Amino acid sequence: MPLFQEAHNFVVNGGYFTEITHGSSPLVQLQQHTASGAAHDSQERFPPPKCHPRTRERALRIIIAWIKTLRKERTKSVQWLHAPAGMGKSAIAQTIAEECEELDILAATFFFSRGDPKRNRAEKLVASIALQLCESIPELVPHVEAIIRSTPTILTKSLPIQLNKLVIGPFRKIPPIEEDRVVIIDGLDECIGAEPQKVDPAHEQLLVLKLVDTMLSAGLPLSFLICSRPESWIKDGFQTLPSLWACTEVLDLYHNSDMDQDVETYLRPEFARIREASNLPESWPSEGDLKKIVRNASGQFIYAATVIRYVDDPWNPPQDRLNAILAPKIPMDHNPLEALDNLYLTILEMSTNRTLVLETLGCLEACQPSVFGYSTTSVGPSIAHLCETICHWPRQALRALHSLVRTDGTARQASFFHATFLEFLHSPFRSKGFYITKTQYVPYFVGCCLRYLASASNLPFDRDTPFG
Repeated sequence: MPLFQEAHNFVVNGGYFTEITHGSSPLVQLQQHTASGAAHDSQERFPPPKCHPRTRERALRIIIAWIKTLRKERTKSVQWLHAPAGMGKSAIAQTIAEECEELDILAATFFFSRGDPKRNRAEKLVASIALQLCESIPELVPHVEAIIRSTPTILTKSLPIQLNKLVIGPFRKIPPIEEDRVVIIDGLDECIGAEPQKVDPAHEQLLVLKLVDTMLSAGLPLSFLICSRPESWIKDGFQTLPSLWACTEVLDLYHNSDMDQDVETYLRPEFARIREASNLPESWPSEGDLKKIVRNASGQFIYAATVIRYVDDPWNPPQDRLNAILAPKIPMDHNPLEALDNLYLTILEMSTNRTLVLETLGCLEACQPSVFGYSTTSVGPSIAHLCETICHWPRQALRALHSLVRTDGTARQASFFHATFLEFLHSPFRSKGFYITKTQYVPYFVGCCLRYLASASNLPFDRDTPFG
């Protein structure tokens, strides 16, 4: 009851009064069930990764053009941006989010993160989106508040029920919105669930896609940008939802970016900054060293950023740090590429069959032209496709490796997306339990080839292989 309600015929002179009310406002209750650090502008993510100026321009143009397309002219309401590990998908998502915010068309954002228990599962996704929708579309507020007041337990219900009550229902009670607002979901592959060792993370990621599918089927004035690695089960998830897949435009960042040019554009001013701060000559680093770093990066911004962070050390000469990065062997007392190696290890450890992973990587290594000695002029199927056929791998052999291993393309192209991945595998210090030597699996692979050739029922190399 408000202070002094219905009181009359008295005067209060001076004094301080505090009115104490029980409970909290509906939006405060909603906020308590969100992952506040998942928003693009959250303090937890500050400063967030962003695209370096004049990089990723091709991909950014494609996405912005899609976002700006009028609803009546847009054929797809979902864009799935995928790329191998470390190529800067989150930086692109952040840059797009900030541009959409400037255009006043941003609805909500959610950045999943494998290591954050609030951001590595779908549990808080709906509440987070609902709260941000209330901020970006204020007309929704009274309807969301009404639901929370009338059904205080709504925030403990299943996610589909939350979505129907807190998002879909309120949208149906407000006047139509002329153009779609954008929802950005980044790092879908990092939505691994509460118990990834017991429950396949693919189920959690499929749940997110089902929630998106439900919003699309409800005809909400929303479009969705979803960013992830090119995991096979995520593609399967899209395709098991026909209505979602039918309105999804796929953007492969690996094939829609100027990878080497982008990395070089990032590296040059960074090295110039370090050079100026350390009073080094203009000739540092040499063009040869710079080009080698660009080649090693293979479009991986995580590699380029790791190099810069390592070289930019106030306690050691930059020249020595750069030489350590470029040396054939890493220093014995520390690992300059620890951040990159942790990424590789995280991906490899997703597989439950380490023996099969080692066999797969070993055979792909053995089938490299530099090892096996065949011509690189072949225009046949990819090396992974050849090995899958020759070695009779089970469907799951490459299931967890799509962000490291090229499963499409032709035999002219390298098996691995990243030039540094083989260096990682060949170092027992770096790859730990995934260490293999350059020729370790050559005898095994040769044996597979001979058995294949001797088989009376050879399978053609150009057959369609799903790769798990």
